[in-house]
Amino acid sequence: MKKVLLLLLAASVVAGCKKTSDNAQSTSTPTAHSLEKQSPKVKLRHNGQVIQVSTNALNAHLAHGDQIVVQSGDMAQNINDVTADPTKWFFYNDETDAIDNSLGSFVSGPGTAPYGSGSAQISVSGTQRRNLATYQFSGLPLADITVLAFSTYNPSAGNGGAANRSGYLNFNVDFDGSDTWQKRLVFTPPSGAIAQNTWQEWDCIDGGNAVWRYSGGNFPGASVSSMTWSTLLTTYPGIRIRVTDSWLGIRVGAPYANGYTENIDGFKLNTRTYDFDN
Repeated sequence: MKKVLLLLLAASVVAGCKKTSDNAQSTSTPTAHSLEKQSPKVKLRHNGQVIQVSTNALNAHLAHGDQIVVQSGDMAQNINDVTADPTKWFFYNDETDAIDNSLGSFVSGPGTAPYGSGSAQISVSGTQRRNLATYQFSGLPLADITVLAFSTYNPSAGNGGAANRSGYLNFNVDFDGSDTWQKRLVFTPPSGAIAQNTWQEWDCIDGGNAVWRYSGGNFPGASVSSMTWSTLLTTYPGIRIRVTDSWLGIRVGAPYANGYTENIDGFKLNTRTYDFDN
């Protein structure tokens, strides 16, 4: 599988690498796709209805508060789909570095979803690590991110153990502009704030006070393993999402010995809100 991926990516004049840390893995991906690159039509929720608009009209709709709708049929099925359209989302196996849409589903609810009528759902057992992921934010400087948030629902019926489990955001990071493998930044919702059977939105910036961890242990050149968003921007002025391996995902599974179920909706980055819907 690895050899096939490399051949496909080389044919598309792309580069990538694969490294593993205790908490993070990465896979080869397309290089340097801008945030603006889109497929010819974009599916939006506009005034409660799902419509399709041209990419030329996208920013105007987003300015009015429309959400980008992602449903099961919109997901990338393999690396070829990602190469053709890096804006796609997919379910991702962080143990085997593979796109695998059998790992999650799109369901109604639970309860009143933040957007639309449904959400994406991932269940894990044992030490599984599964993600709802994308490669579309290649090279985006963290200083340019003003909104970063996502919503989760932790059902008591699907929880295998403690009630304070939640999906968390992680992405491949480039601290110094070298675009080498430098592991991942991780935002985990505060365990004391997690409640079951209700939707909760997690602000990953929180006025600069949101706390982030580094999957490599202590941050490069520092003696700490966690920093606030503001401290990250001050300590690493050029920090960005990696270019050639721009993986970003919301992970379910830490891992936990007995697993759990999590629903995900309403991922926000600047003007874009992604409605994962059934």
